[in-house]
Amino acid sequence: MGIDRVYEISALDNAASFYADTPKPGGGQWNIIRIPMTFHYSGNQRVYNAHTNSLIVNKHVIVPTYGRGTDASALQIYRGAMPGYTVVGVDARSIIPSGGSVHCTTMQVPTRTLASCGDGVIRGGEQCDMTLGGVTCSDLGYKGGTLGCKTSCLFDTSLCTDVSGGKLPFSTSATVTKGSWKHYGPFIAAEKTLSVALSGSGDADLYVRRGAEPTSTAYDCRPYKDGSSETCTLDGPGTFYVSVNGYATSSSFGLEIGFTPKTDDDEAVTETKTGTVLKDKYEYYEFTSRDGLLAEMTGFGDADLYVWQDVASPTWSNSTCRLYLDGCSERCDLSGPGSFLVIVRGYAASSTYTLEVTYTP
Repeated sequence: MGIDRVYEISALDNAASFYADTPKPGGGQWNIIRIPMTFHYSGNQRVYNAHTNSLIVNKHVIVPTYGRGTDASALQIYRGAMPGYTVVGVDARSIIPSGGSVHCTTMQVPTRTLASCGDGVIRGGEQCDMTLGGVTCSDLGYKGGTLGCKTSCLFDTSLCTDVSGGKLPFSTSATVTKGSWKHYGPFIAAEKTLSVALSGSGDADLYVRRGAEPTSTAYDCRPYKDGSSETCTLDGPGTFYVSVNGYATSSSFGLEIGFTPKTDDDEAVTETKTGTVLKDKYEYYEFTSRDGLLAEMTGFGDADLYVWQDVASPTWSNSTCRLYLDGCSERCDLSGPGSFLVIVRGYAASSTYTLEVTYTP
């Protein structure tokens, strides 16, 4: 038996003697109950298989067990010491290497966070509430119908009917002289993609703007090509205004405005990865995203999150995001399209992690 082991047993004996000799606040003495305990090594870390790391709740005692020969004795001691309680053993072998057991891992219970439908991104710990938050088809610019919510947390407008404001699809033809304008809208695209096509003779220019009428200096789309053949596409939800400005002396044009539903390819997805990493070991995951990547890690122990974006030869020193915080709670939020490499690397002897990655395929 090593010196450190002898010291630890002596420290436990001293603690038991201290409480045995200390009067209770209401009088009398404490009843000291000893429960057997073993230990083992995980890497270079000593792990104590303590049955006293238990939880007492609703007249039940949840006792951690470890399959090391002391479980039955520990449960019997609890039952004898706590009559009237139901004593339940729970296998804690997978969580004890992280530095705690049943009591330690239940001291804080996370609050469930709901993502409102329509947000389109379900981040770590969130769930889509699917209740729409009181939003209706009319709020999104439709005349009526039944609004739904997709599992991806985007509004489902497939059962909404027509649109208010400018009715889509819309078509017209006209003539515009140099420097003059023709204005159309508003058009409400809700959860759809607005498509505008200009055709004709002469040279007219197409302008599209979200939320207000376009001007020569304020617009969201202006192809500005020679001739009168131009197109614009903008994603909803939103209210859009369409204008045509004459560049040639006189231009005759046709204008077609419509919308198409967004496809599932436009929606962000969330993947969840779990695992355990030993010190200086790692697990890696690769993603390609058209619109950024959000990586959120939680867990037990101490692991580090690394993310590389469009790095041809990744090294530990050239990562795009690396927080290097204590524990396993780290978050990297990167924007723009690209190829992403996500790595969870162990810093403690053993760390268990959950990784949630949100991206747009």
